[in-house]
Amino acid sequence: MHGPGTADCTVSLTGAAGSGGLSVSLLSSSADVAIPASVTVPATADTAAFKATVSAVAAAQTVTLTASAGSASASFALQLNLDAPTLTVATSGSPSLYGSGVTFTATISSGPTGTVTFYDGSGSIGVAAIVGTSAALTTAALAAGSHAITATWPGNSSYPAVTSSAIAQVVNPATPTLSINAGSVSFGQVPLNLLVTQTVTLASTGSAPVTVSSAAVTGTGFSLAGAAFSAILSPGQTANLGVQFDPASVGTADGQLTIVSNSSGGVTVAVPLSGTGAVIDYAVELTWDAPEGSADPIAGYNVYRSMAGASEYQLLNPSVDALTAYLDSSIQPGQTYVYLIESVDSSGIESAPSALVAVTVP
Repeated sequence: MHGPGTADCTVSLTGAAGSGGLSVSLLSSSADVAIPASVTVPATADTAAFKATVSAVAAAQTVTLTASAGSASASFALQLNLDAPTLTVATSGSPSLYGSGVTFTATISSGPTGTVTFYDGSGSIGVAAIVGTSAALTTAALAAGSHAITATWPGNSSYPAVTSSAIAQVVNPATPTLSINAGSVSFGQVPLNLLVTQTVTLASTGSAPVTVSSAAVTGTGFSLAGAAFSAILSPGQTANLGVQFDPASVGTADGQLTIVSNSSGGVTVAVPLSGTGAVIDYAVELTWDAPEGSADPIAGYNVYRSMAGASEYQLLNPSVDALTAYLDSSIQPGQTYVYLIESVDSSGIESAPSALVAVTVP
């Protein structure tokens, strides 16, 4: 027997009992199995029934039940095993699971050790060791659709095997996606031998981490800020990549930023670079930080300038600037200029203005 319960027992005689019946004494070798002290075989009958009440046990054992009448006796060995374990399986994020890293947890009643095997339809998707009273398996990406997940523990000499199932509904398969905030980078007119930096923002917008294996820049005067770039971005995570232009001669220059990743949108992305080296006495380089935690996604920025003391501001960029930097080379010596920045959403709606910044040109 596994666990607590009752067992139907029978005393049998080799012949019928006499007219007064026959009283048979009963004895259990363990308090874990309770039986009556005696049972009476009715007159003219050769059997009598009784019940044994079995308690839950902490370890497997054998209990001997003995029946005796006069000089005759008989015994029966009852094997008591541990209570059958229970097994339940659950999924993280059920019923809607997204992407890779789906965790299935099988919870088993205390006692059993070893491993639990998890199955998805036609075959095993992994094996997890029982730690305490649970076994957890984190899978790779699952295809979209309904998955019947089954967890099985094989049993041992004390416990029977157990199985449990759960339904996991995968809405989106795991997809790494890399988004870049600029389709091109224009530095405009830059004074000779002035190093100007534009910041390109890389974002993981898929349902699985995206790996950026490399970023490289080609073209005269163009370079990357810092060492070689690589990154692994979890969904929702961003990284900034600095691209520099330092013209050594007058004239236009073209280059290219090449980014290699495992993005579902394309392994290699080429971002055109452009700039013009010019003889300019003065220029104002503006940089700012992107707002954090905005509920309205930002499409870019507008840069405004006015003369000191003036009430009207002039929009400097002809189109929304996706980058967080701007070089103003259309300034005159001896003047004071006031700048402000406004972020713009996808509908063209501008934010409140930034703090004002005043710059005096010598």
